Amino acid sequence: MPNHQDCFVAVLAVCFLSMLLPVSCHARDTTAVEYDVAIPTTAGLTSMNGSPGTSSFNDGVLKCDFSGKPGYVGVNMGPAPILGHPQKLTLTLDSDASGHPLVLRFVDSDNQYFQAKVADLDSPGVRMVSLPVNDMSQWFHFGGKNDGEVRLPIKLAEIIVDHDGPDASIRLMSLKVRTEIPLEQGISFSMGPRTQESAADTIVIETKSILPGAVGARYEWTEKSFDGRVLDSGREQFVLESGKVVQRSLKVAKDGVRLCEFRLDADLAVGDLNNPPLPLKTRAMNQTIEQPEFVTVSKTIATSVVKAPTGGSSKLLPDSEFGMGIYLGQRWQSADQELPAEIARDIGVKWMRDEFNWGHLEPEKGKWNWDRFDHSVETATKNGISIFGLLCYWAPWTKPHTPEGIADYCNYVRTVVGRYKGCVKYWEIWNEPNIFFWTGTVEQYAELMKAAYSAVKEADPEAMVIGCCTSGTDLRFIEKVFQNGGYDNMDILSIHPYRYPPTPEESDFIGELKRADALVRKYGPRKEIWLTEIGWPTNAGDNGSSEAKQAAMIARTYMQAAASGVVQKVFWYNFRNDGLDPSYNEHNFGIIRRDQSLKPACEAFMTMTRHLEGKKFVKALNPGQGVYAYLFEGGGKRTLAAWCTAGSARLKVSGRPAQVVDLIGGAVSVKNTAAGFSFPISEYPVFISDVDKNVIVNADIIESKPLIGDESDVRIDITPAGPKSFAVSVTSPRPLNTPGDVIVRADGYADRFTIPKGTTVHSEKYQLPQSLSMDQSKGLTVSASVDIGQETVTHRSIVYYVESRHAPEGTKLGDDLAKWKLGAPITMGRSIQDGADAGKWGGPDDLSGNVWTSWDSHNFYVIAEIQDDVMCQTHDGADIWQGDSLQFALDPLHLESEGPGATYEIGLALTPKGPQVFSWLAPSGIKTGLMKNARLMVKRSGVKTIYQAAIPLADLAPLKPKAVKTVGFALVLNDDDGTGRKSWLKWNSGIALEKTPYTFGDITFTGGAVE
Repeated sequence: MPNHQDCFVAVLAVCFLSMLLPVSCHARDTTAVEYDVAIPTTAGLTSMNGSPGTSSFNDGVLKCDFSGKPGYVGVNMGPAPILGHPQKLTLTLDSDASGHPLVLRFVDSDNQYFQAKVADLDSPGVRMVSLPVNDMSQWFHFGGKNDGEVRLPIKLAEIIVDHDGPDASIRLMSLKVRTEIPLEQGISFSMGPRTQESAADTIVIETKSILPGAVGARYEWTEKSFDGRVLDSGREQFVLESGKVVQRSLKVAKDGVRLCEFRLDADLAVGDLNNPPLPLKTRAMNQTIEQPEFVTVSKTIATSVVKAPTGGSSKLLPDSEFGMGIYLGQRWQSADQELPAEIARDIGVKWMRDEFNWGHLEPEKGKWNWDRFDHSVETATKNGISIFGLLCYWAPWTKPHTPEGIADYCNYVRTVVGRYKGCVKYWEIWNEPNIFFWTGTVEQYAELMKAAYSAVKEADPEAMVIGCCTSGTDLRFIEKVFQNGGYDNMDILSIHPYRYPPTPEESDFIGELKRADALVRKYGPRKEIWLTEIGWPTNAGDNGSSEAKQAAMIARTYMQAAASGVVQKVFWYNFRNDGLDPSYNEHNFGIIRRDQSLKPACEAFMTMTRHLEGKKFVKALNPGQGVYAYLFEGGGKRTLAAWCTAGSARLKVSGRPAQVVDLIGGAVSVKNTAAGFSFPISEYPVFISDVDKNVIVNADIIESKPLIGDESDVRIDITPAGPKSFAVSVTSPRPLNTPGDVIVRADGYADRFTIPKGTTVHSEKYQLPQSLSMDQSKGLTVSASVDIGQETVTHRSIVYYVESRHAPEGTKLGDDLAKWKLGAPITMGRSIQDGADAGKWGGPDDLSGNVWTSWDSHNFYVIAEIQDDVMCQTHDGADIWQGDSLQFALDPLHLESEGPGATYEIGLALTPKGPQVFSWLAPSGIKTGLMKNARLMVKRSGVKTIYQAAIPLADLAPLKPKAVKTVGFALVLNDDDGTGRKSWLKWNSGIALEKTPYTFGDITFTGGAVE
């Protein structure tokens, strides 16, 4: 399954059922609330030993059958996380007197479980029991990182009647949670169950407030075609009453692909009328601020309606590269397997990955459950889908990692491979053994590979064995497997090169694949490489992608893999969403939803396979910067696929006009030219049929996407203007049709001014009152609200004044720090408040430091003096964050709330291969990976490490340092004392646990030319 390194693709602790426009919260923006957690009327049951017998849960009543000794019987509570920082849960139930312990089990965002007893079922009747949940550090825990540290948000995973004993029956009546939440989490904006009909789908949107009092809200929706044409729209205003649900529905015709967006704007009051703010600026006619401060919270839901495909082929094509993680046997009951198989067939899926889970197949030694997998193999095969099987994990009754356990595993392998030898010829040994799915050592995995390889060949000499299947392209792990004999005990290398949300082109996808191939050839002849998992989830939050972007990624990924020349098959992860939580990435990787409605990626996959199945990659053409054009040929026909990494271009193609279709199969209008024909392209690939063998292409009129959002948006910038001043600027893309009323607030102070009609840019500068400051250790929270006619725009920023001084002439890397004349540093590690990973930081002597930035007309400099008792860095490239290193994020246009697509994230480290500067994130169209033009010097003296890095401004576009100009900046110091990364320090958020530019700090360029 996907690798979610906490430093790169962390699960974001965002409000469930919503996608927030960021608002940086401070103390008065939070509130304590108690709200009801919905108890499902029916739910799936859980048990320790998989034998719940006749146990059931219906209408809120849990009946427990303990005759089969299940260990416990539990109720699966569903996907919704608990909001905010929960303090206490209160459960009301009608109990029996069976004597069983009643246990609540929670799971955090890192998939670590915590559980505690809430009561004993020792007396009959209705009772109310409570459990404090503000401190779970001493609770029993397992899974995930298994370190006892809770990572919000948490979910109530199960309500459990524990231990075997007499049968039991309880009614779960209500569940309340007391929690501290940011105000914006008090509004939920969610999509209800979808009604599907042959001609149309009905989408239901639900809005609910758990905040006290009424909230004013505005609701609007838009329906667009895939190419962006608005087909229909609507808006209304209403009032949200606390505890009540407002429901709206939209019927959308199934006609190709329809993209739907629903938006809610709610005005939340956070001011205090009893203590009116002091004037922030003296004006001739001072205007008092009488109304409370409002924060406008905006939430959006994006979805789509897609017409079901038809006409797929049931012919098996073993040479096809087009695979999918369908998991028919693992994730569908036998009676439910036909529909997903038919959808997969009709969009052109020719290979399926399925998990032949040992614990399901052989829950007790010698007792086998074959029905679902027999049926899945038959169903896939008759629909033209070949299968490869994943053989994992340890059965509950064996002894993992022991000789006895390996012998049991090999017996399972021989049994499964032998049973399906007539139709399944490829078998993968374990899943992602480089992370928590494997709890042994790499040497033990290599030992398992060797034994399993022999077992597979014994059962079916023609079968092929797939090995490693690492989370990410973990070349270090793969090489250790090879060094321990693994190269000779696998026929195919499998990797899972996840990289979302960056695109393949901006994250060195092809280079990464070629490095994996080079490692294979280092140890012997080339082996096939399969990508058995890769995907872009469509969850809300900064690590998610829109459904339209997912459609682009699925086509571009398969074509880039083919263009690498080293990959034979790709299996998208995954076919169906794993769950219903819209903010959780693991629940949203599918190209169909839980209700089996289709996402646009289905249409994109179908368009791609119908144009490329049976064709092989021939060559990459070079139309121009940021434009890709790949030629495929097969069966005497040639197809050209083309796209931009960002923005748009016009592609000119030589030869006679050909058929051009867009990503969802629609015809693209072409214009004849003297040498051929031309047409527009974007980040969504197009396919050009029957092109000439020696086709020539070029592109022009490339237009970059606007980085500040839709052109109609009014933008607010809040930046430092000096050590004791800040500026508020309001920019409109067109002259205002009406005067704008602006209110600025800063920690007990406020100001009001008017922007005249016809204005496009207006700025106000404020001197800080004596009681306020905004240095590197304590930013100043400033908000500004602009009322323009019917539109209200609100922006909040935490403002810091940290100098980035112009480097003196003649300064160079290696010079003593005094020569740089750097000014005040960003100081990290004075206390736990500086952001150390809680419980693992040993204080300033363990890790601390000063960090400066500087600049000149050619370079951006990062200089650091780090106190570190033990220096250890055994990684290189994309993995340097796992050892001693420095990471920084840069928001060159100070966009703050525009997401990760406009920012850089860069690391500095002294690796076993020498000093390296590595870029994980970059603005759209800019490649990531090793920054070869950057220079880094690292010097270790005693317990101090000095970093001096010079990064060319040409590699940091659109960064253009000038005085006085502010950009967003954030820092992380990673610490490895020899056992792997144990902690980190951070200056501002936005790197370590989430990718959120609006939580960056500020650096202000000084010296040099004034802008």
